[in-house]
Amino acid sequence: MTDAMVLLAALALLTGCTDISVSSWNLLYLGLLVTLWLVVFAIFARREGRRGRPASRKQRRHRVSETLADFTLPKEGQLGVISTILHGYYQTIAPRSLLLFVLDRPRGCYLLECYLSTAKVKDDQAFRTTQGILGVVGKLGRGYYLDHVDEDYRGAAWYDDNVPLGSILGLPIGEAPPAAVLVLDSEEEGYFDELRRSLASNCAAVVGRIIEAGHRLSVEQVTSAAYRTFYQLHDLLQDHLDTGEIVQRTLDFLQGLVECQLVALVRNDPPSAGFELVAIRPEGREASASVRRFAHASTSIVSCALKANSILSYDDLEGYHKDLVLFDRNQDPEILSELRSLYLVPVTVRHEIYGALVLGSRNRAAIDAELARRIEKLCVIMGVYLRLGDLYSELRETSVTDGLTGLRNHRYFQDRLGQELTRAGRYGNKLALLLLDIDHFKQVNDTHGHPAGDAVLAALARVLEANIREVDFVARYGGEEFAVVLIEANREDAELVATRLLREVRSLEIALPTGQLSVTISLGVALYPDHAAGKQALVDRADEALYQAKHSGRDRFVLTLGPHDRQPSSPEPLQDHP
Repeated sequence: MTDAMVLLAALALLTGCTDISVSSWNLLYLGLLVTLWLVVFAIFARREGRRGRPASRKQRRHRVSETLADFTLPKEGQLGVISTILHGYYQTIAPRSLLLFVLDRPRGCYLLECYLSTAKVKDDQAFRTTQGILGVVGKLGRGYYLDHVDEDYRGAAWYDDNVPLGSILGLPIGEAPPAAVLVLDSEEEGYFDELRRSLASNCAAVVGRIIEAGHRLSVEQVTSAAYRTFYQLHDLLQDHLDTGEIVQRTLDFLQGLVECQLVALVRNDPPSAGFELVAIRPEGREASASVRRFAHASTSIVSCALKANSILSYDDLEGYHKDLVLFDRNQDPEILSELRSLYLVPVTVRHEIYGALVLGSRNRAAIDAELARRIEKLCVIMGVYLRLGDLYSELRETSVTDGLTGLRNHRYFQDRLGQELTRAGRYGNKLALLLLDIDHFKQVNDTHGHPAGDAVLAALARVLEANIREVDFVARYGGEEFAVVLIEANREDAELVATRLLREVRSLEIALPTGQLSVTISLGVALYPDHAAGKQALVDRADEALYQAKHSGRDRFVLTLGPHDRQPSSPEPLQDHP
């Protein structure tokens, strides 16, 4: 009643009705109606908005892992970061769908917050906590993987019934019962091998880490400037998966944020009991980077920061230069002589020490408390992206490497050959392609068994790699066929390499349980641009020459005929050159 009277009085004053008389009753009546409408609207809005209302600060301390709505980063900002992380892993793992389900505890169901998919997904409905793989993961409290999904499987309710499902993987985020579940699926059976499952597990951990980082940002009441800095770096890195690009962009960003004369990133290297200098700014300060790896030393500041996993700050280096060791005593005098302060922050990923960020300034106490907090938060997002870049590089390397021989595979051969042909065409260079095949390889498998055949393939791969230049490359083309690409090579170069390979393979002896085994090879050689101007045409010419070598006696090479070449009437086995 008191509030209503105050509102009525305020309306009267605003309209000049200082005397609340009979002539102003219409205005007062209207004010009363407005007041009643506001009260009803507030009650309705409170009831409807109760579920999505953020918890109080006291409640948040105990419910930080309950739902994304309760996480302490601004929801749209946090979901933006998480969406970017999911996009990076989606590109890396390449499933059909990657989906993040978040538990809505008041309603007792899962909601689809973020997803990427090539199929149509039902993103506007709730999913029961006991439903399909969501229920299994929630009950087990750990990851669950089906490498073969039956046709009548109903565990993927986010699709229509006619969407085929080959394999599916679910991972919890948070302690049981999980606050969220990450689901990946594919139409291929057995798609999620050990590496992809490891990447997916890292993805779930990274999302959890972003949530944890958001909680810390709120609890510590970091200023809005720190929030902006956090998201600025996130926006800068979100479209990049290459580790080198991530490092360079991060250092550029830090140089614009902090007035310092030294910015460096070191990476922890436990196998070598040391660390690696990944990058340093400004370039050239490190004596042309002749030494990149350093052993841990008790006197090294970097070693102390990495081993203790703690921040080290030196506000005034005056008088300490002769006692301090940063990277290496031989290089440090040049680096430290101009600096008055140092600040080192460990970069951790999933509680593992990735490395450390090193900042140095000519000014004393250049990093104040506020700036230090911002740098610490930047190291959180930097660690996430660096780990993501490493995982992407690992998967990319695996995807272009033949598991048996260790050579590049057919996919890499096709991509690299296209690139080299483009480069050769641009600069007017020549290029040679050698396709080779092991003679009578089927007999090796039939007589000695497939393990013996695998040993022959691996031994031949080593011979091929040992007899080409670093600029050239060799790949397993398929089965017992291999491809060798010689960069900037003419006819004489190609014939010389082919001759050497024939000789080295003839002298090769492969140790088997049943004794020594020797093999020979046949080669077909084609030149760019002499015999073909395009990639597929060049491969076809080399393949035709290989066919001729196989059918004219084996253990030889045949050079593709150009328009002015003459076909020999009866090819003889190639004689070794001295």
